[in-house]
Amino acid sequence: MIDIPSTKVNEKILLVDDEEALLETLRSILELDGYQVVTVSSGEEAIQTMERSSFDLILTDLKMKGISGLDVLAHAEKLWPRPVTILLTGYASLESAVEALNRGAYAYLVKPFGIEGLKTSIRQGLEKRRLSEVEVLYQIARTFISTLQFDSILREVLREASRLTGFPRSLFLLYKGREMRQVGETGDDAGWVDAVTSLLKEDTEFLTQLEKGEIVLIPNSEREAPQAHPILSRLGIKTLLAVPVIYQGQLGGVLYLDSQAATPAFTKRDFRLVVGLADLAALAIQNASLFDELKRMNRNLRKTKLALEEANRELKSLDQMKTNLLSNVSHELKTPMVAVKGYTSLVLKGKAGPVADLQKEYLEIALRNIHKQLDLIDDLLDFSKLETSEQALSLERVDLIDMLNESLQLIRPKAEERKIKVVSPAEAGPSWVFAHRKKMGQVFDNLFSNAVKFTPEGGKIAIRLKDQKNGRILIAVSDTGIGIPEQKQEKIFDRFYQVESSESRRYGGFGLGLAIAQDIVKWHGSKIRVTSRPGRGAEFSFSLAKHE
Repeated sequence: MIDIPSTKVNEKILLVDDEEALLETLRSILELDGYQVVTVSSGEEAIQTMERSSFDLILTDLKMKGISGLDVLAHAEKLWPRPVTILLTGYASLESAVEALNRGAYAYLVKPFGIEGLKTSIRQGLEKRRLSEVEVLYQIARTFISTLQFDSILREVLREASRLTGFPRSLFLLYKGREMRQVGETGDDAGWVDAVTSLLKEDTEFLTQLEKGEIVLIPNSEREAPQAHPILSRLGIKTLLAVPVIYQGQLGGVLYLDSQAATPAFTKRDFRLVVGLADLAALAIQNASLFDELKRMNRNLRKTKLALEEANRELKSLDQMKTNLLSNVSHELKTPMVAVKGYTSLVLKGKAGPVADLQKEYLEIALRNIHKQLDLIDDLLDFSKLETSEQALSLERVDLIDMLNESLQLIRPKAEERKIKVVSPAEAGPSWVFAHRKKMGQVFDNLFSNAVKFTPEGGKIAIRLKDQKNGRILIAVSDTGIGIPEQKQEKIFDRFYQVESSESRRYGGFGLGLAIAQDIVKWHGSKIRVTSRPGRGAEFSFSLAKHE
């Protein structure tokens, strides 16, 4: 296991030169600048040191006995996919400079060189490396933006992880409830994938480290002497790196890499970059999970939408059947009732012979109830016409005061009989509005008759008008009746609804009057609103457009 390095990183530099005095001078200068410096005096020592440890930058002499600076550079290329190497030489030639740069050296300095120039080359080389790390993460982040394909993103993560670490084989395993599922790999050995998956399932110590969020590197060249590790022997490899992918605070996957070659040396920045790749993989898991959830919700929404559309079609069909039934029944009922009314009126007028006082009383009762039944039938007919949009309301210039007075004349006898005071607007002249005279009269008839019906003896009904700034006039009808509970004030405009079931027996009606009135008012661009408290009466209000 290897710890994640702290946020502050001191870059580690390997100095290789056969001049001891130069080595000590450069080490002192670079350590003063905050770098970690390791010095060796030959190419052989450099290769041995690189295999035991890791470095961010190599500063090596070109011409040395035995292994040259170019050989050191070549070995660094084998260990790391992107080493930053600066070559020093006292034998400057164009050919050697070109060869060094072609072999992958970052810079080429000729002895004697200026210290500030050397420092600048080192800073620029390390900055180039940092920028390359950022570029890698940026390119993968761009993949997130350009595709929602989870597998494509993970393939990019695996490709970069292998390139940056030097491991030829890489594998990504999704982890959920101690169950692992392979979603991508680089390498052509199917048996290797099964062996790694079995290892991660069976080795509890290995898995526990990953669940704690710890990176596993075997062997860890910074802490362990090279030796055969049981896990390496089991898999037939020389080294492995396993990076946990933490999702929502738990292990969500494993980024696994291994090699059958010697252990690569890693810098702390290498580990930071691999951890960055693992974080991007965690984000990919989260995005994939959210996307799958979104697709599932969309499927459910589509099913629900289709079910609702089908239910709506059925409801519309049933509603149309109901409306047609009401219309047909109303017409069938009205025809004989009109005949009964006519003949009853003729008998009451003595057209069929003399009528005794008791007979007259009974006939008048019968005629009043016939009128009530015809009013109910007319409500049903109006309702069915509004439902089927058979009534196209044509608005015209009408006198609001005149309409109010016509409707008040109908309820005044009943109000006077029950000693109910009716207060209406005392206007000097007409008040012109846009309205359908007959239908708006029906609204006033309904509101006034309800006010009388639900106001106890000795109560009061008031009609008031108020000009509004929006070019409309407010009409309000209030009473001192029984009132309406707040939770039922919206329901009274529903068709066939009455506040209490007993009300239909006590006051009569189908519960259609307010529903019809509301529909008519909506045709006029307004809505009836109610304000009420039980036992304190009620006020119904709406507005009409003024005609100047």
